[in-house]
Amino acid sequence: MSEQLSEKEYEELLRELTEQNDGQEGLDLLINNFSLVPADEPVHLPEEPKIAVRVDGLARGERFWYAKEMAIDVRFNKKIEVRSQFELRLAFGSLKPASNKTISTLRKGQIGRLHVNLEACGLYTAGEYVLQMKVNDIPYLEYSFSVDEEGKVSEGKTTLLSEHSAGSFLMGRELDFDEGRMVMGFCGCKEVKELLAHLVKLRKLNDLRSDLMIPRLLNNGYVLYDNGKQDMDELSVCLAKILFGNNVDETHIDYADEDMDDTLHTPPFDHETHRCWMVTGFSALMGNGSSNSVNGLLKFMKHKKSLGRDLIVFVGSEQELKSFFKMYPQFGKFFPKQNRVHTGGETVTELISMVFEFINTNNFQCTTACRSKLIVGLKKAWEKELVKGVNEEDVEYFVSNYVLENQGLRLMRDDKCLKASKEWSQMMMKTIEAEDVDFSSFYADQMDEFEDRMSRLDELVGLSDLKQNLRDFFLQTRFEVRRRELGLSNQSDNRHHMLFTGNPGTGKTTVAMLMGKVFHAMGLLSKGDVVKVDRASLVGEYIGQTEKNVSGILKQARGNVLFVDEAYALFSDKDDSRDYGKRVVETLLSVLAEPNPDILVIFAGYKEDIERLMSMNDGLKGRFPHEFFFPDFTADELTLIGRNLLEKNGYVLLPETEACMKSVVNQMLLRKDKKFANARWMTDFVNVQVLKHTARRVTAIAKPQKKDYQLVLKEDVLDAWQELCQKQAKNPDAKRIGFVA
Repeated sequence: MSEQLSEKEYEELLRELTEQNDGQEGLDLLINNFSLVPADEPVHLPEEPKIAVRVDGLARGERFWYAKEMAIDVRFNKKIEVRSQFELRLAFGSLKPASNKTISTLRKGQIGRLHVNLEACGLYTAGEYVLQMKVNDIPYLEYSFSVDEEGKVSEGKTTLLSEHSAGSFLMGRELDFDEGRMVMGFCGCKEVKELLAHLVKLRKLNDLRSDLMIPRLLNNGYVLYDNGKQDMDELSVCLAKILFGNNVDETHIDYADEDMDDTLHTPPFDHETHRCWMVTGFSALMGNGSSNSVNGLLKFMKHKKSLGRDLIVFVGSEQELKSFFKMYPQFGKFFPKQNRVHTGGETVTELISMVFEFINTNNFQCTTACRSKLIVGLKKAWEKELVKGVNEEDVEYFVSNYVLENQGLRLMRDDKCLKASKEWSQMMMKTIEAEDVDFSSFYADQMDEFEDRMSRLDELVGLSDLKQNLRDFFLQTRFEVRRRELGLSNQSDNRHHMLFTGNPGTGKTTVAMLMGKVFHAMGLLSKGDVVKVDRASLVGEYIGQTEKNVSGILKQARGNVLFVDEAYALFSDKDDSRDYGKRVVETLLSVLAEPNPDILVIFAGYKEDIERLMSMNDGLKGRFPHEFFFPDFTADELTLIGRNLLEKNGYVLLPETEACMKSVVNQMLLRKDKKFANARWMTDFVNVQVLKHTARRVTAIAKPQKKDYQLVLKEDVLDAWQELCQKQAKNPDAKRIGFVA
């Protein structure tokens, strides 16, 4: 039996078939398999109406408002041509539903006015909204407006929807399937939702092409710019199911996982099953030694592109992925510009609504004080960027464990509830009081993260003074934050830029990486990663290039640590006007002076060089309120670093082996100069020298046992040291292992 198509679909399919086959053959295929849908009756849509929105039942609190309803008034200036049924619903600016739909009808010939109250799924509060309207089941218009912190509704913008607009598609019936509804229920993700129309139509077209044994359109690569608040696994799989149907399996490839196998294993081909490949960890592909992984991924992409049966989704921050595509432009052809979308755009308005929707759905009700406490607390947690995720699972976890659990404990302590009448007991059981609400889940994460990062810092060998200074600094910072929350005066402007001074290999870079996470845990950095630069990446070769380089790096470093290694190199010892390094410092000065900058700048280098750098610009020294000195490691500390390195990799040191290693370290410290690389020297000595001689010894054994592959003997250390000394004796001017030139 022929499938029916609209006239436009029929014409488009005819054109494609005749282009890819002989004209007559394409015509025969079309006639035998499809027919035109009978023409519909003319569609009568009313003229554009005047729309007004008012917040109904507005309740005010301190710096916030909330309401359960919004009143919508729609006025038409002309008579309605046919009896019309209007369907109205409110959505947030991200198109996530904010209310259930309401139906109203106007009679033919009536100069109509619709007045409806749209009840919120959760709660309305300040934010962006979209009124969606259908007439006789046909998408009709969108009315975008906002409500400010005072509850005042802005004059909105009306858009009459065309047949093929994204708004028309999203309001139609084509999303009446689980995956479509799930995507529409995500907070934010407006760009992803607008992509749905393309995915659904692509699936339909590919289904038709498959029926006619015509190759499918191979558009199966998408980029999702992630901001860290969405369930990217769930979102990616939803998109795959929209594109291919329900028979979809998922594989997550994370290149940041050190245990990941570089080989991309493809499961056996299955005609019934499609697969969603979510790829993350692109920063790991932009470092040294990643060429095999990159080539493997490129080969994999080409193979999957040719099949067109799987969905490949690259997931990462916008900066990370743009840097990856810039470094490896050959990947760009797999991801057209329209297939690269942001997943962000969530708002605290959506979060608040979801919390109250969950409470309402479970037949609980909040007292006025409880409602106020929830709204204020959620807004504060949002402003401090302590909300890790904005989805149903996170909302359910918070309400169940930090609201309803406390309510149950309170009721168990209250004998009145247990002895009250059935009606009174039911009312008490369904009521949530302000004292039941606990926001420690947000702040506990912050404290746990701080303690986790500090514990990693504590695991580092040495640096005892630095560790104590950081703990004192943290306590002072938390003290200042609490004073601000209590409305007390506070002189801190949250500028905490630092100087790290010391010789090479003393842990400056390692501590900077942990510092970013510690500052993120304290709420002083929004991201907490490290952007490491030196003179070469900052200073340009011609006029204007330096400023451009610095501007780009500062943009990347916002929310993170900007670690400037060998910072003294920014200034030349010569008074050279053509040296653009001075312009880097001049450009940085304005950023270093910003209050609450959401960036931590660390200058690192030799102590005397950093001091000389500070003296070269009068305004520079005062911009760095904290200086931390990284002393050289002692013989005991270097020996401990070597032992930890070996034991971490499953080796065993006999007591005499460790004593020999300490003796070697003492001899090395007698020879060291300013460029001695401390922990880096120890790491190189163990990995390059000691283990080489261990391998030589073990492989010479006729039948080595398992323990032979684990033991590091005294002779391995002595042989390694002797070889190192011989090399230095033959070529005293050569760059020594573990030294920095």
